[in-house]
Amino acid sequence: MTEKLMDQEAVVRAARENIWRRVEWLANQPDGILHEQRSGMHRILVIKEGTEIRLHFANPSIHLGSQGMSGRMSELDLKDPLLPFVPYTQGLMLTLLWRDTPRRVYTIGFGAGRVPSILYAHMPDLVLESTELDEDVLPIAEKYFGYIPDDRQKVVFQDGREYLANRPHDTQYDFIHVDAFIGFGHTPFPLGTTEFYDLCKRHLVEGGVVSANLVASDTGP
Repeated sequence: MTEKLMDQEAVVRAARENIWRRVEWLANQPDGILHEQRSGMHRILVIKEGTEIRLHFANPSIHLGSQGMSGRMSELDLKDPLLPFVPYTQGLMLTLLWRDTPRRVYTIGFGAGRVPSILYAHMPDLVLESTELDEDVLPIAEKYFGYIPDDRQKVVFQDGREYLANRPHDTQYDFIHVDAFIGFGHTPFPLGTTEFYDLCKRHLVEGGVVSANLVASDTGP
């Protein structure tokens, strides 16, 4: 094993342990709803099932169930806080096949910050920017999902397309991840237009990649 690889493994191990220290208290919590609050059009729920911690949005006007609950907006496995075990998260990570040493990544739709957190842990030189409309999710991300905001990863509470349109022309990203939904599984119209993807292209480095989560549910067909 080369010295560089050993150093990289040490960085990832330290990042995993840092997240674990923030969430280890959850291991002793019972299964079920750990946190619930009203936020805008949603009820925000943090639910534990075994070693899995999940963030959901729920319709505030009806009882919980398949018709009133979103898919997993974010997820964490206490057995391995850096494991991207939900398929859509794994799909977003496939951008690394095109550029395995990104320097700057932008994510529209923060949730609890799992994709940024995983990339942050594995790539100590990577700068991450995320936008999110709901300010209530950040303290939840920190408390229940071990998110660690700092100068290298930040969250801006602003419309994601608007934020990108206002970036300087020379601000370019290796990846733009589009992981934003409205209601309980619908992609916002402004993030699905030709004009939006033209905007993304203007802010990508040569060979950069846009990935979009278009899955309305993670529960299967």
